[in-house]
Amino acid sequence: MQRISWILVLSFLATACGDGTEGTTPVDTPDLDFPDSDEPVEDMGTPDGPRFKVVTFNTQRFFDTVCQSNNCGANSFEDQKSQAEFDFKLSQVVSSIEEMNADAVLLQEIENETVMDAIQGALEVPFEVAVMGEIGTSASLDVVVLSRGEFIETRTHRENPIYRPDGSRTSFAREFLEVHVDVDGERVVLFSSHFRSQRDDDPGRRIAEAEAGRTIVKSTAAEFPDALVVWGGDLNDTPDSDTLSPVVSDPALNLLTETDFWSYQFNSQRQHIDHLILAENGGGAYDEGTLEQFLDAGGGFGGSDHAAVGATFLMVD
Repeated sequence: MQRISWILVLSFLATACGDGTEGTTPVDTPDLDFPDSDEPVEDMGTPDGPRFKVVTFNTQRFFDTVCQSNNCGANSFEDQKSQAEFDFKLSQVVSSIEEMNADAVLLQEIENETVMDAIQGALEVPFEVAVMGEIGTSASLDVVVLSRGEFIETRTHRENPIYRPDGSRTSFAREFLEVHVDVDGERVVLFSSHFRSQRDDDPGRRIAEAEAGRTIVKSTAAEFPDALVVWGGDLNDTPDSDTLSPVVSDPALNLLTETDFWSYQFNSQRQHIDHLILAENGGGAYDEGTLEQFLDAGGGFGGSDHAAVGATFLMVD
């Protein structure tokens, strides 16, 4: 099937997407002391530095061949694959990643390290850094960061409680994965996330995820002002939604979108729910006009019902 990469239609309609599983509630942890996020950010201009391409891609239910939940029937959540089915899915995802030609790929809906390692092993040129954000529950679908460069550190955030607008406590539906890498002597920080599905909806949880994600990303960007900091993933809501309004309106963050851009279709409605967000800390800049959609001619990409979304960033020397 011929694949194309283009910029298409922005939709402001929300829909159900993702696996819809709930995480366990974490124990209380001390409040985190983040800097005030409402100050305007000075325009640093466009740096003239190395380029770094990031793509986010929801692979759609990439399970392995082992039934971990002991419930893998036809109508069950866990989709236990035969070896042939697994190999076919693997070939679709790997060929898609290679087509992206990215420096970093943020993946969602990967079951475990077995799947991540299979992807790495099948790539013609594996990424130097591969980190899994595994939440540890049976048959969970989790997030991954693949990147070129040298690994520095991983930070995880799902254990920290977050709060809905009504004050009730919850947690990130999946790990909010933060990976630091050294790319040719420059620090790059990559966040891969997957917000709560709209299936059996809990919109307050997505709002809590977005607010907490915004705070975490900005805190890291303030800690490393010379770093390129990019947050990506399936956030299960559109730029005009209540979920993403605080992110879109925050001058310290740049949610990349264009008129007529989308990443997912539901009931023939096109929506932009897979996002790349740049922290405007002066450590990098969006290379204007590089936002792109990876899409198969029949819809979706690489066997998924989602398009992949990519963009190129510039790092300050």
